[in-house]
Amino acid sequence: MKTIKDAILNIGSDNITLAIIDEKCSNSFFYESYKAYLGFQNGNFIDEEDLFFCIKSLIKECETSIFGKISKILVGVPGEFTQVIQKEVEMSLGPTRRKIISRDADNILIKGEPLKNDSHVAINASPICYILDENDCTLCPEGKFAQNIKAQISYVLCDRYFYDLFNDISDELKINFEYTSTMLAEIMFLMPRVARDNGAFLVDVGFISSSVAFSQGDGMIFIKSFSLGGGYIASDLMDVLNIPYDHVVALSEKININLSPSTNDQYFIPVKNSNSVYKISDINEVAISTIDDICDYVQKAINNCPYKASDNIPIYLTGTGFANIIGAKERMAQILGKNIEILSSPIPQYNKPSFSGIASLLMLMQTKINKTGFLKRLLNNFKYIFRRK
Repeated sequence: MKTIKDAILNIGSDNITLAIIDEKCSNSFFYESYKAYLGFQNGNFIDEEDLFFCIKSLIKECETSIFGKISKILVGVPGEFTQVIQKEVEMSLGPTRRKIISRDADNILIKGEPLKNDSHVAINASPICYILDENDCTLCPEGKFAQNIKAQISYVLCDRYFYDLFNDISDELKINFEYTSTMLAEIMFLMPRVARDNGAFLVDVGFISSSVAFSQGDGMIFIKSFSLGGGYIASDLMDVLNIPYDHVVALSEKININLSPSTNDQYFIPVKNSNSVYKISDINEVAISTIDDICDYVQKAINNCPYKASDNIPIYLTGTGFANIIGAKERMAQILGKNIEILSSPIPQYNKPSFSGIASLLMLMQTKINKTGFLKRLLNNFKYIFRRK
């Protein structure tokens, strides 16, 4: 069997996607498949055995389909299993001023790498800014002259629980796993650069887990996750209105909370060769209540961000949770009192918010393959540097 070196594993809270980059065609997959599983909540996978067999099955089906063997997988770590710390690191460039090269800008990020401990492992490093000789602040130091360089650096830490669990899966499957933050990939590849430079929030609403991050420069400097997402709309419809699961799935494609229904207005859904009807007012009341709960958590996360953000700071919304709910963005804007912009991939076949995770990992991997841009694989067991060049 031929060996396929690079594959991507996107870990959602409702399904897992395995994909292989098409190296001959930019920003596309040679192979892609996904499977539903039980997901994760409160920092733990609901069923670790279910997780293992889901990943094993995806890999087996992929290798059978492509007549090849996967040797390495880039795993996107969900926000719920990550934390962020900042460090200020200084480095001398020599006895006199000299021209800064790319290696200098990378080495200072490596120099400040946090050590592994029992709770976390550093998986990403990215600069918030570089300061040259105490006065020149920049994100692109290459080509400039300095004697000393200082950097404000963001390090993304992966929870040891996730890291050890996936390393065990890696050992069992005899495939090398590497790790990167999915939220950081979304920020760096999907968010407009000018928004990052000035500071912006990213809200990724998933199925049963959501994350709120604040980014600045090339770094993610705050992240807060909570175990609530769009999947709770379906759950609440089942619990409150006693609606069967297959009906709820069909209703999820119809819900429009922008509607102002009259008493008798109804949603019509086809299920098992017959049509069922539900009052729009009843369905929307439950959906709005759940959306409001999610927005309240988002508001609390934004309020807990230690970095002062102006009232006009942009907030970008992405993820699978609100992807099919018409009016969810407007409801969030109303509750937060801010403008909300939808964030999605520029790649035509992945230009919906529900594809943001896998699309950003694709763009990251494509950058690695092309060996250009601000991604560089390091040799010292440190993971991925995100830095513009």
